[in-house]
Amino acid sequence: PATDVYEAELASLTGVAIANNAGASGGQYVNMEGQGTITWAVTVPSAGTYDLDFGYLIPYGNKTQHLDVNGTRVGDVTFSGTANQWLELTYTVALNAGQNTVTLTKSWGYMHFDYLKVQATPAARALPTAGTDASEAGLPPFLVAVYPNPATEVLNLRLQGTEAEAFTVVLYTLQGQTVLREQMVSQGSEPATLRLPNDLPEGFYYYQILSGSRSATGKVYIE
Repeated sequence: PATDVYEAELASLTGVAIANNAGASGGQYVNMEGQGTITWAVTVPSAGTYDLDFGYLIPYGNKTQHLDVNGTRVGDVTFSGTANQWLELTYTVALNAGQNTVTLTKSWGYMHFDYLKVQATPAARALPTAGTDASEAGLPPFLVAVYPNPATEVLNLRLQGTEAEAFTVVLYTLQGQTVLREQMVSQGSEPATLRLPNDLPEGFYYYQILSGSRSATGKVYIE
């Protein structure tokens, strides 16, 4: 998928500072300390799920910041990894067709931001809605058995009519926020077992199963 890059230093900035660094994209980055927000105006061609790739550096220790999309809090993002190296973190959200805003607001602060990359999630150009199957969403379909539904602790996933095959399963809230992404392997007629996080709120979720250029989507109730 096409990727658009938005430099942090060109975003709308409040309470942060622009600094120079030869290792940063464009030679500059934004330093967030005890306060501040970074708001990017991003444009996408169609409504759907998109990967937000944040370029960042943490001088020491993990840092968590607030993330808002179009003025709505979608989560808190924890930036981790090796200190004093430029790293990248991906967070998947739902965007509207046309212009959107993506805002990082200081929670812990005290880290550097280089850029934001935006691209449609692989093989997932449109967020599924209730009653929409893969073919209606314009995606190459394949048969997948997902059970039980409702689910409690686990979901069993079986790719029908295949040999052993690697795939990715993504679980979204109805608002399009990714709550789980796992790499798994289907063993032909044997299901792969996805263990669900204990802290997931009860309710409906969308699942998406990706294997190569194929995709299957659906809706599951988690108790």
